[in-house]
Amino acid sequence: LKLTFRNLEMTNLTPYSGKFAGRKIDSGKLSVDLEYKIKQRQLAGENKFIVNKLRLGERVDSPDALKLPLDLAIALLEDSNGVIDLDLPVSGSLDDPQFSYGKIVWKAFVNVLTKLVTAPFRALGSLLGISADKLEAVEFDFGESALSPPEQEKLKEIGQALAKRPALTLSIAPTYELQGDTRAIQKLWIRRDVAQGMGLKVEPGQEPGPGDTTNPRAQKALEDLYGERFDKQGGVKALKAELEKTKDAAKSLHAELLERLTRQLPVSEAELQRLALARAEAVKQTLMTLGQVDAARISVGEVVKTADGGKLVASKMSLGAGRKAAADSLPAAVPAPSKP
Repeated sequence: LKLTFRNLEMTNLTPYSGKFAGRKIDSGKLSVDLEYKIKQRQLAGENKFIVNKLRLGERVDSPDALKLPLDLAIALLEDSNGVIDLDLPVSGSLDDPQFSYGKIVWKAFVNVLTKLVTAPFRALGSLLGISADKLEAVEFDFGESALSPPEQEKLKEIGQALAKRPALTLSIAPTYELQGDTRAIQKLWIRRDVAQGMGLKVEPGQEPGPGDTTNPRAQKALEDLYGERFDKQGGVKALKAELEKTKDAAKSLHAELLERLTRQLPVSEAELQRLALARAEAVKQTLMTLGQVDAARISVGEVVKTADGGKLVASKMSLGAGRKAAADSLPAAVPAPSKP
């Protein structure tokens, strides 16, 4: 059995969309190719739908309505021309007492929408033929807001995908990891202090390298800093005596000086939040420059604090549905679905 429908006015389907989807249909045209085969009472069906410039309207209270974010599902499916091209294969046994053609089509439809909205980045990657591995988050080194080349490439791919799905928006969650970022910031600050104590000049935008505790100039700088900041505890002499009493005499004195100076640096919540926001801004700017994404489609959410103890900090992203980018006018006719 083969059936073909062309240019159906989707507003006529509002009674059904209201009951099963909880939304009215404001506009849209539908073309369908159906092909069903029955062999030994086994049904195999192919449903090919092309929906042109579907616009959902106001919500409708219905106990049977699908509890899914339909706007996001449509934004994932709709291309830059406002067209949704969807294949929906179905199958079933006519001997099943519960067999219902309407139920199996509806179940297949719900399955597709559920997969889309529960894993939107995976769905986006699958729809557009790009790798979806870890698309939903951007990873940073502790204490850093600069993006690594692999993460820049990931954002470029996401930007290219968003260009093909103009109704999608993206939100970035600025994130910091409490222990890892705190420690990284402390290490950076103490390196700066030691470099200053050694009389080294660090150019703006540059960071001092890791300190060498075997360097006599660095040792002198560490001893001076420790004497200033731990004078009430007796300074370097008291630390030497402490190490000897605790059988830690073999431990490098200057390595211990560096460690204690690092730990005592206070890193405020505000400083960690600034780092998180700098990361989100780096993601946004990269999407705008490499991915060519309009700034209006990118938003930055509330700062998120984590304590997962991993090796990197993951700033998660989420997809949403915004204003349609495709033209609002409807064509006189919808093109027929192409045969696979």
